[in-house]
Amino acid sequence: MNLNAIRPVGPHIEGFIRFASEGEGETLRQLNHFEVLSRVHQNSDGGAPKLTQHPIASKLGEITPNKEAGQINEIPVRLLFNSPENNLSARYEAYDTDLNRLVCAGNGENFSRASLISGQTTTGPCPGPDLCAYANDGGVQCHLKVRLKVQIEGQGDPFSIFELQSGSINTYRTVSAKLQMMHAAFNGKLRHVPLTLTIWDKSSAESEYAPFYCADLKLEKEETMSSANKKAEQGALEDTNAGLTIDAMETAVKQMRTEGVLSLDGSEDAVITFTQNRIPGKAARRTMAAPVGDDISSVIALAKAAVNLAAAPDMTVRAPDVAVESVASAAPQPALEQKALITETVPFDNNETPPTPI
Repeated sequence: MNLNAIRPVGPHIEGFIRFASEGEGETLRQLNHFEVLSRVHQNSDGGAPKLTQHPIASKLGEITPNKEAGQINEIPVRLLFNSPENNLSARYEAYDTDLNRLVCAGNGENFSRASLISGQTTTGPCPGPDLCAYANDGGVQCHLKVRLKVQIEGQGDPFSIFELQSGSINTYRTVSAKLQMMHAAFNGKLRHVPLTLTIWDKSSAESEYAPFYCADLKLEKEETMSSANKKAEQGALEDTNAGLTIDAMETAVKQMRTEGVLSLDGSEDAVITFTQNRIPGKAARRTMAAPVGDDISSVIALAKAAVNLAAAPDMTVRAPDVAVESVASAAPQPALEQKALITETVPFDNNETPPTPI
């Protein structure tokens, strides 16, 4: 193995933040609070190993709103970077279900794909999981992965982070908008801004108007834009006076992301996807994976494919995908997860179709 080819993908991850869940398999349900996990697994009742609670979770439980609720609804956080892109990322990731390896990563426009046989990497246009023949082929599962890097008050290592992991496009849109606005309002300074990671719920036609939960970033209570800006400026001044070159650190992390596109460490993936499948069966996937262009003929071709699917006696087209993080009060949804990379969840069925986040 060429050790020079091993690239870090970002800061060291001390632990994970994600929405709590209950049940397994088809009874897996999203809950309305966070859990903060370590990177240590523990066997439970003879089932698959699960990530254990991080010690800092007990401290978070003593915060007044969390103590009153009896669960973690709010987490005081700071950002390590000023750049929104270094703090937040979202991309489609496809895993080989036999080898349990990341084989393709795309942003909806372009992809980088590795052949685990030849060792070569190719690039090309990324249409997203719904319209990608590769993503819908047997042996591959492709999902949206959203990652927000934060530091929790009270953690010890200033160079490690906790990673909020989600499969929700709603979470990504919300947090991305907040970061862009704060970055502009605070003169490019996101580091040291006093923030709280919170939960909000919504419903939509796609969720059949049942509520589901998403993550959000807000200023800490009692903080105004003016007071938060002063703390960000004061923190930046202290960094400069201490001789810290934060811009150089930002550049180093950006370089990690660029060089480590397909170097994701499987142990860093703790996301649970709460979503309904759209079309079961490999044949259905391949039919719907027909390429679609901007011309009317392509649109008609896809429409005909959908009609043929609906008429097929051995296939049924399910209702549109439930909004990820999915519906908390609706019927239980199956979990689509990597078999080895996410050992705290049940294995997914290779015949199931990856969801399209909304």
